[in-house]
Order: sequence, then structure tokens, then C-alpha cells
Amino acid sequence: MNIDQLPLQQSRLLNVYDNLANWRQSTASIKKCSSCGNVIQEEYCQTGQGAECISCVFDAIKNCTASEKTDGFTLSAMRRIFSNPDNLRWRLFFLTRFLKFPKQENPSNHFGLYVLLIQQLGYVSEHPLSKIIRQAAFETCLKLGNDIMPLLTKLYRRHPWQFNINVVILALSINPDYDKVKNIAETAAENEEPEVRLRLAQALKNIDATHSWILEIMLKLSTDPNPTVRQIAKEYVYSRSTARTEPSPQPAKNKLLNSHLKDDRFSGRNLFTLYEDLRTKLTPLHHQAEPIIKDAYSFESLKKIFTQLLIPLLKENDLIDSEFESFAKIKKSYLTTIFTYLILDEKLFSLLLNRLPDKVQSLFTTMNWEGGEVDVAELEKGLNVKILSASKSAAFISNQIINPDFFLFQSKLDYDYFSSKRQHTLFLSEELRAVFKLNLPKPKAAILKTITDLPTDCLTYADKNQFAYQVDIFLEYCRQNRIQHTKTTGQILKSYLNKWQRYFNIQEFYPEKSNMLGCLFSKLILNFLAKIENLEITLDNRDKIKNMLVNYFQFNNFKQYHFIHLLPHIQGLDYVGSFFEKEIRHSFYSLLKDLNQYDWISIKNLLMNIKCGNKHFKLLESKQLFNSLYVVGNLGYYSHYHQHLSSNEMKNELFIAPLVKGMFFLFSALGLVDIAYKSPVNKKYKLF
Repeated sequence: MNIDQLPLQQSRLLNVYDNLANWRQSTASIKKCSSCGNVIQEEYCQTGQGAECISCVFDAIKNCTASEKTDGFTLSAMRRIFSNPDNLRWRLFFLTRFLKFPKQENPSNHFGLYVLLIQQLGYVSEHPLSKIIRQAAFETCLKLGNDIMPLLTKLYRRHPWQFNINVVILALSINPDYDKVKNIAETAAENEEPEVRLRLAQALKNIDATHSWILEIMLKLSTDPNPTVRQIAKEYVYSRSTARTEPSPQPAKNKLLNSHLKDDRFSGRNLFTLYEDLRTKLTPLHHQAEPIIKDAYSFESLKKIFTQLLIPLLKENDLIDSEFESFAKIKKSYLTTIFTYLILDEKLFSLLLNRLPDKVQSLFTTMNWEGGEVDVAELEKGLNVKILSASKSAAFISNQIINPDFFLFQSKLDYDYFSSKRQHTLFLSEELRAVFKLNLPKPKAAILKTITDLPTDCLTYADKNQFAYQVDIFLEYCRQNRIQHTKTTGQILKSYLNKWQRYFNIQEFYPEKSNMLGCLFSKLILNFLAKIENLEITLDNRDKIKNMLVNYFQFNNFKQYHFIHLLPHIQGLDYVGSFFEKEIRHSFYSLLKDLNQYDWISIKNLLMNIKCGNKHFKLLESKQLFNSLYVVGNLGYYSHYHQHLSSNEMKNELFIAPLVKGMFFLFSALGLVDIAYKSPVNKKYKLF
């Protein structure tokens, strides 16, 4: 039966909904829906009766299709409907009447119908009706309940993000105790799309269950970069902890302290009573951070921090008595608990930082996000301030910070026994930085953004999407004219590269000829195509190239294409630990999806973003770097790999920066991004 000839009642109204030209985006002006009378917050459809919100459009479509017969619709007919991505009307007809079809279909076809249904949870289109399609699929799956759970968890995937979160919320709504629901929820908590993590947090918050794994996920989300996600998770963790620690209501004086409201009931309080109050307010996150604070600061250092920075802050917010003078009978554990609480309270921590001079605030922010150490002598000279004690007895002690503006920093003394030189440095340990960064805004220079005005002093490259438009031709050329390699080194023959470059008139990165840089663009493309030339795939746009990169970065088909093709002195672990290189590949792929592929990318801005804790590059933290990348050496006829323990500065100069530049050369060669960066300047290290 030809489904395109099936009539639909009220087709005129459906035609209005189906026409993209009738849809508008909600503006600043207040507009009410002509059907329900509510203020329109998102897209709406302009009909003859007025503006209709998307919810009313959904209800109208369900009414239009309610009386339609389902005779003649088979599994094969359904597949033909969904083979056309623009056939929105019939998709909605199928989804709103889905529960009628399984009764008519052969039971052996139920599986195919369920697969088609679940796939609609991730239907994405520029048409606003795509939201209705996903909503209709969601409601239908919810009605099927446990019958659809095995297939729902089996078909789960990370992308598109709409499919990801819809499957997770469905599984949580139907049966959070079902096998694998925990696994897909944990995967969603690590998704790079903020909207996924936000909806997951909202869904977990509303589940009436006491599963320990939900608390574990919320603890992880309590450190999320997104402030809304972070707040929802913190509130959940707090509510779970207070439910266990407060069996009876507390007196009025034990009100939540981070409300920052002045109240006479706080009068007469000291550090001990404040500690007693806070003990009942601590969450698992506080308990995780306390040992870090305890190890980072000595008792004397904490007393200095409280005397100069925290006591005035606590007095101003009426959390202790304004006449507080003494640390008598105060233990280090009391100060550690209070200090941890203040750091993890977003408003109080902000007030604390505002008490520091602007330059010290800037230094504190930079060192938290970028790591590293600062030479005290150079800092004192640059800021024209005294930081450390100048006494001879203090020359061999590492914690003699005397300037209160720098009490939050840690200090250490390095002594060179060969030159008899001593060097004091300020630093923040990686564990301590992780605590501070929970409520610390990123530096503006580290916020990922695209370039609007191209700098004149940068190297720029744009390939005008040549690869994206001609990749199928490139692949066919490789299949018919096999890539030729040298017999000794296995590199692509220079003559073949030149022939390739002339045949396709490829614009190279560097127009000048040189042995090292000649045909660099062509070589990158060929190295990539050499690993995919046997794939039966036709690519016609950038999105499909990105999908191809999923395989390239994740699957074992290409495990022998190492980073050494981009960076001669670095490559990932081979067969003993190829997982690490695969993870780094996935980091680059996830980052690529976050970038606007039609704008220019500043490599300088990108590197700063990665240095400041880009969520995709946690694998490259200093403690894990030597597990992820090896330095390649050469001993006669044998190659050797050795782990390289490096400082933050050396890590960024020799590993991260060259690797990022190399990968983005590849991305630009594939027509996915346009790049701009200055020629590398390396004063301390030589590439080996």
C-alpha cells in the first residue's frame, strides 16, 4: 500500500503545522497562546486563529490523528516513513497511534517497531516539530514500561545528546532498579553537553529512591562546571546528608549559615560554637575536602589565615561575636572544618577573594587553573611587596609567608647543593586546586570563543572545505592509485605526494618549498585516508566527516595510526596500553564537537582553555600524563619508550601545545575548522 495516498482528516491544519515558514521564535515582547492563554516561552506556530504554543500544537496533532485508521500500516511501511527525514506528519501519526500497531502486527515484528520507536527519541531537525516527535516517542515509551526496558538500555548511545538524555530519563522513570540503568546514568553524568548533565541532575533529584549510586553521581555533579547543575547536585547531597545526621528538628539558632542574614541570635558566638553548628551541615563533599585542607596548611598557617582574612569576614556576616579575640582551646580540626565550609560556600568564598588585592586575586586564579609555581624573588620585585621573612633563621624554612595577602598560597624551599643557591616558590597543590576551583571562575582568557577579527600577526589557514566536498573523490583516487611508500622508512613517497597535490590542486599550509614542510597538508590527508580507504562510505558534508572521526578516534580499526604521524617525539602506548591513546583521541573529538566549525579558532585561546581544566582533557593532568604519552627515543637499531615525569610548564611546552597544534592541523586539513596561531616561541626547551 502506498502510504503517501492515505488521507488524513483536518489536513489543512496539519499543513499549517508542517510548514516551517509558519513557525516563529519567541521574542522579548509578551505573546500569549491563542489556545491555552499562557505566555509563550519558546517557538510558536502562527495559524489563522493566532499564535499557538508548541504544547497546544502537540495536543491538536493528537486530536487530528486520533480517529485515523491504522489499517494497511505494516513494519515495512513504517520503515519507508522513517527513511524520509522530512516526513514529519507521518512520523507523528505513527508515534501518536503506536500502541495500536503491535496488536495488528505479527509478534515477530514487535522488535522492529520498538526499535523504530526508540530511535525517535533522538530525532533532530531544524523544524520545531522535532521536539514534538521526541516528546511523543517519550510518552509512548513510558506507557510501554518494563516491556521496552531491555531494548532501551541496549540501544543507548552518547550521541546525539537528545537521544542520550531521553533514554536515561525514561529508564530512570520506568525502573531505576533495572540492570544497566546505573551504568547509563553514570555515562550521562560525564557527557560533554551541559544540557544532558542538567536534565540528569533534575531527574535524579526527583527520584523517590535511596540508591547509593544516585548519591555517588550527584557527588560527581556537585563539582560540575555548570553552576545550575552544581547547585542542584549540592542541594541533593545536602538533603541526603541532613536526612541521616538530623533525626530531629534543630533549634532556631542552628539555622543554615550560608544564608548570610544578620540576626541577633548569632550574638555571643565564637569559633567553637560555629564549628558545632557547622558539623551538622557538612555534606560528603565537605568530608572529602577536609583532609586536603588539613594536609595543605599547618595549624600555624590556619591561625594566620583566620586572623588576617577569615575572622573579619565572619564578623561582618555575624557568624561569630564581633569581640572575638582568642584561639584558646581551639583545635586544628575546628579551623579546618570552618575553612572548608567557607571555601565550598560560593558566596562566602567570593567575599573572601574580594578581600585580596586585584593582582593577588589574578595570581591566585591563574595558579589554580593553570598550576605551576612562582619564584618569590621575582614576584616580590614585580609587585614591589615583601612576601617572605628576610631573617637568616627563616632562610631554610619553607612556610615563612609574612604578607597576609599571600596566606592562601603554599610555599616551599628548593636548595641546589651544587651551586649553594636557595629558591623560595609559591605554589598550590593539585588536590588543593581541585577544591578551590569548585567555586572559582575561569580566567577570561581561558573561556573558549571563536575569532571575529583575524589577527594580522598570526599564521592562518582555511581550506575552503575542499576535503569535505571532495572526500569521496579522494577515496576513489586512493583505491585506484594505491598509496606508494618507501621501502626503508615506510613513509609516503615524495613523488606520490607531489602527484597528489598537483592532481587536486591542494593548497598547502606553507606555500614555500622545504624538505620538512613540503606537502604537509597532502601528507596529513593521505595518512588519514590510508586507514579508511577500504570503508564503503560516501561523505558529502562536515557532519558525516565528524561521524567518520568517531571510528577514527575510538575503534581498533585504526589503532596503528599513532600520534607519531603528527608529533615525532610523542606517541601513545601501543599494544600494552592503546586504551590511553584512544582516550586522548576521544578528548580531541569531544572538543571538536564543542567548537563552531564555521568560525576561526585561536590556538592560543584553545591552549589556555586546556591548561585551565578543559573537561575533555582531564586525562592529561600532570599525574596521568606519563601514563598516556611516551617519549620516543632511539638506541641504535632499537626504539625505546620511557615514561616522562615533567613539570606543568614542561608538560605544556613539550606535550600539550605541540599535540594540540598537530591535531588541529589535521582537523583543518579535513575541512572541519579554520585555525589561527602565532609561530611557536620556545625559550627554554628544544624539540628533540
